Amino acid sequence: MTMGATQTDSMPPARRGAVLARPRVAGAIAGSLARNIVTAIFAPPGSGKSRALADARADLAARHAAVAFLSCTPDCADPAVFAERLRQAVGAADGPLTPEAVIEALRPAPGQEAAYLLIDDFHHADHKPQRQLVVESFHRADGAIRVLATARHRFRCGMGSLLIDGKMEEIGLADLAYAPSEARALFAAALAPEEENALDTIIQRADGWAAALTVVHRRLARGESLPQIARDFSGTLREFTAYFEDAVALVPQETAELLLLLAPLDGLNADLAEAVTGRPAAFALMRAVDACPFVTATGSTGFRLHPLFRDYLTAVARERDPDLVKLVLMTAADWHEARRHWVLAATCRLKAGQGDEAAALLCRHADDIFAREGKSDALMPMLEHLTPTIRKSPDNLFWISRSVVFHGDFPRVAQLLADPERIFGGGNSLRMRLIQILVAFGFEEFDRVRQEGSRWLIEAADAPPIDRITIAIALAMSGMALLDPIRAAAALDLARAEAARGDSQYLRAWIAIVAALHALDGGLPLEALRRLDAVPADIDRGNAIRPTIELVRAAALLDSGAVEAAERLIDRYLVAGLRHGVADTAIAGIRVAMASKLRREGIDAALALANGLENTIEQRFGPRARNQLRLLRIDAALSPRGGRSEGSGLRHLADLDVLAQASVRHCPSIAEQIRLALARHHLAQGETRQVIAITSTIMGPAATNRRFRAHAEASILRAAAHLAEGDSGLAIKCLWAAIERAAPEGLHQCFLDNAILFRLLAPALADHARRLAGRVDPACIALAEAIADTCGIAVAAAEPAAEEDAPAEPLTPAEVKVLTLAASGLKNADIAAHMLISLPTIKWHLHNVFNKWEVKTRTAAIAKARANGILA
Repeated sequence: MTMGATQTDSMPPARRGAVLARPRVAGAIAGSLARNIVTAIFAPPGSGKSRALADARADLAARHAAVAFLSCTPDCADPAVFAERLRQAVGAADGPLTPEAVIEALRPAPGQEAAYLLIDDFHHADHKPQRQLVVESFHRADGAIRVLATARHRFRCGMGSLLIDGKMEEIGLADLAYAPSEARALFAAALAPEEENALDTIIQRADGWAAALTVVHRRLARGESLPQIARDFSGTLREFTAYFEDAVALVPQETAELLLLLAPLDGLNADLAEAVTGRPAAFALMRAVDACPFVTATGSTGFRLHPLFRDYLTAVARERDPDLVKLVLMTAADWHEARRHWVLAATCRLKAGQGDEAAALLCRHADDIFAREGKSDALMPMLEHLTPTIRKSPDNLFWISRSVVFHGDFPRVAQLLADPERIFGGGNSLRMRLIQILVAFGFEEFDRVRQEGSRWLIEAADAPPIDRITIAIALAMSGMALLDPIRAAAALDLARAEAARGDSQYLRAWIAIVAALHALDGGLPLEALRRLDAVPADIDRGNAIRPTIELVRAAALLDSGAVEAAERLIDRYLVAGLRHGVADTAIAGIRVAMASKLRREGIDAALALANGLENTIEQRFGPRARNQLRLLRIDAALSPRGGRSEGSGLRHLADLDVLAQASVRHCPSIAEQIRLALARHHLAQGETRQVIAITSTIMGPAATNRRFRAHAEASILRAAAHLAEGDSGLAIKCLWAAIERAAPEGLHQCFLDNAILFRLLAPALADHARRLAGRVDPACIALAEAIADTCGIAVAAAEPAAEEDAPAEPLTPAEVKVLTLAASGLKNADIAAHMLISLPTIKWHLHNVFNKWEVKTRTAAIAKARANGILA
């Protein structure tokens, strides 16, 4: 028995190769130990289970818990050997080992409720006498002994009552697997596009298995490149066959034969297995789940083979009986086709060598595939296996082009469209024009998209809803890029109307994503969250859209100030989300990831993340996304939050110079972001006049178009410039005007991130919030308090405003609004445009204000309003 850090056995060695701190896994194990009597880690060799146990042991030792550790070896199959090893581990007295002796020796440390027995590789001792000794020990201890055990397979028996009673928790290969973002972090940050694509393929094939990632590291160390490794990275490699041979040996013979029969199939479930074999297969598959860690259950009837294990089994099956494999695939294709699983059916036919039949199936049901499932990513690998004749035929050209467009490979589509014979040799010309419009969108020709897309919608009034929704979404996103939120909103309304004509949850989800992006662009994170919350929770079944949704949700949570919730989503979904979606969703996710890195690890980590993603982002999404990423990098380098990175300033300022010099070639949204970056740079240099000049060109149009995010960011910089010039009155007026617009919409974080810029203003802001309590939206008060708290300023309790100078008749809300806008420097015509009312109405409101305040000028009315706390 060991107490605290004094342990008699050496720590289980960590695996060489892919090693990374795993707080997610450590947290899951610690939580299970706190809740359960037994925590069992079932996973194959090379999955990191011994490493996880070692980390748990170190954590318990750091907390000065009583810990006993036993590492089983094959000779522990002998009950006497196991009992002697256990006696030594717990420090029991010599003699026969009984449960009472274990309990007596393994007592909780003072002040703690339990002691811990950690057993590694318990599969060597998974026999009745050994299990009985351990089970009776913790049963009789009445919760004072907690067990953490690792094994290659589920315990054969003896623990069922614990599972039923909720006192045992199982952690499997999926729980130990490296998430895509964790796996990516094991390799060089900066990779060429070809290397990044190869690594992406490898990570998907490895499916988080640590041993597979270790193999990649070893081959890299031998001088192989990532593209070379990716080309033959499958379960048939000799590095994996020993693992899989051992795994199959653990499975009953009948179950092993069933796995070999079903391995070539995708989308495996009990009903499909029964259709292929002609007999019930659910029980046999569940036995496989119990015995083999490479087989997992997914839901009530679904099953999944690890991708590399599937490769191995399929190769064995093809070698033994290729005709049987073909028959199984054709049977499965018929079964999937009867259930409208078009992609799975085509995949089976393609694997069976029926390329023409697969292409014909996809051509017939292409609209249904996209509308219901959005499986462009699933179609892409299949295209490479279709013969050139099939790929070039007019009937197949549209769905193939759309697959490539949805995958984001716009140059490849442009090549397909370059040959007039391919476009018009029998295909639908309207649909091919749709592809051309989407290619224009991909190449960021937003004006062309707006013109041709609007014309196409008129000419194609009877087109399928999926086509009209696709064009409407392209128009909405083009409107956002062109800083035209009104047309973007109109396009979204059209998309929703078209979606109502069909039953596609996938298309509705994409409309919700774009609507959320539109809301975020306008500084409305709460509206963005409402749009995303309307997406059904099960939308991710059969497609890859869920990670895209969560990237946008993370951005909305970040903007609203829910930083930790945003970080949890981005940790889980970033890598998967970058494979699916559009440039705007990718940038939304990267923005959150960089903010998280900045908060957790500092500026260097945030910049390293951006540097590592640049090639991938440009290749996947184009130059506009690259420029957006560079602007995020510049913003981080100039941020007041993370200090300055040594040597980064000059490089990122050079990037800013390049972008600014080329600004005439940028779309309006990028040009506006460049101006904001320039203003932040001028502020850092103390050039306040330039800051005020630049922000003036942003604030007015942003306020008019109700783009509160741009208005808030410009107002923050302008307020900081006024403060630097010593004009705290103008600074607080500018800042409060932005808070009044942004806070009710949930836009908080940009103020908190920049609070240090107006630290000296915090006392006045706190006092202003105190005086206005009860007269403005509570969200404004809460945000002011949060800003003051960030700056270390306490907000006093609210007091009623002075009444001596108040008018006999109070101002109406409309009069207060007009006076507020007048105080911000807007002219009457600008106020009318902002409030969407006529110019005479504005003049009438001001006339009433003058009468109530008994003044003759706007300046006097504003001064009196400030004296009474109505204005800042």
